[in-house]
Order: sequence, then structure tokens, then C-alpha cells
Amino acid sequence: MKKMEGQYAVERLKPFIDRSRNVAAYQEALKEHTRERVPLDWAMTQSNLGNALERLGEREAGTDRLEAAVTAYQEALQVWSGTSESDAKMAQDNLQHAQAALDKMRPNQQ
Repeated sequence: MKKMEGQYAVERLKPFIDRSRNVAAYQEALKEHTRERVPLDWAMTQSNLGNALERLGEREAGTDRLEAAVTAYQEALQVWSGTSESDAKMAQDNLQHAQAALDKMRPNQQ
């Protein structure tokens, strides 16, 4: 039974571990995909980073990851505004969702 419980715990943590790895991978990619060199790739990487951070942040007691997700979406939106209407809308929707989750976690700061 102990082994089964351990396997169950690993399976439950797998999405968290995978997203943590994704965050690290996106942060590394941003070192290569700079805003100056490849702004659209940089914006997409920022958006993907925001997605990973938001999913992690939704499951944590603190707000650090949600705040970082909001920042990542804002960065992507700056690039996409005026260049890609569909990507800008996606970033805006993601930003609103992350901001709502953040506001829900800190209701006394509104």
C-alpha cells in the first residue's frame, strides 16, 4: 500500500513539477529570444511563461507567481498591440484572468 500511496503522490505532483520545469525553460529561452532581436518570439515566450506561472500560482498560497504571470502577459501585450490583433486579444484575456485570480487572493488590497 505504501508504494501505491507514493505513486499517487508523484502523479498528483507531476503537473506542478512539469510546470515548474516549463517556467525554467521559458526563462532560459528569454535569454536567447530577446525583445530586441525577435520581438514576436519574445512575446510568445512571455505569454507561455505567463501561462505556466499562472497555473502554478493558482495552486499556491502566495501571490508571487500570479504577479509574475501578470507582468509576463503585460510584456507580451506591449509587443503584440498594434502588430497582432489575435495574439493581443489572447494576451489581454490571459492578463484579465490572471489579474482576477490575483485580486481574489488578496481581497483586502483593492
